[in-house]
Amino acid sequence: MEQGLYAVTKLRSGTTDSVPEIFVEGEYTFLANRPYFIFESNMTLEKEISLKLLRNDEMTMDSLFTHVAYQKPNGTLARLKLYTTELDSLDSEPIPDDTGFVAFYNTDYGYGLASIRLEYDNTNSEGSTSPLYNHHTKISTASNNGRYWNRVLIDSAITVPKGSKYHEKNAYLVFKVGQEIPEEQILYHAERLWNPLTVILQEN
Repeated sequence: MEQGLYAVTKLRSGTTDSVPEIFVEGEYTFLANRPYFIFESNMTLEKEISLKLLRNDEMTMDSLFTHVAYQKPNGTLARLKLYTTELDSLDSEPIPDDTGFVAFYNTDYGYGLASIRLEYDNTNSEGSTSPLYNHHTKISTASNNGRYWNRVLIDSAITVPKGSKYHEKNAYLVFKVGQEIPEEQILYHAERLWNPLTVILQEN
């Protein structure tokens, strides 16, 4: 862990008892006076394994949200109510796995939580694409009538070879819901995170 005036970074890595074939790395970065934190993860297969389910960017919450919003491939916004039949439309037209952001918010109380996707790369150790199956961003039901999102990488029993890698980097933003455009603050921060300021030092 590193801690300074402007950032705190925490690193976690290792394997789990249930799937020791996968080496997992996670890095959390908390920035001073920012309404978001950055999370970056890597999953690397050290041995060949048969997987029924593999996912990342998973956030589980209770029922204190009313809507889900996400960015379509053409850049437009989509909004659905979490507790009506509107959500059924995702069965035929799921949220893309590489959508720019996905967010839950509450229109009654004006708060929200968003995952702004900054990096998404599934290149394996040989430079090819690691196996994916039915990859998309899924909205699921949880206990106590809750809802959660996760990015599905694999959702069927397939053999995944050694050297496969799955990488993500996301900013998790707590935001106030805008009156005219609920996602206004998401778009504000996403534009800056997707196009960060670059400083180049030139020596005289």
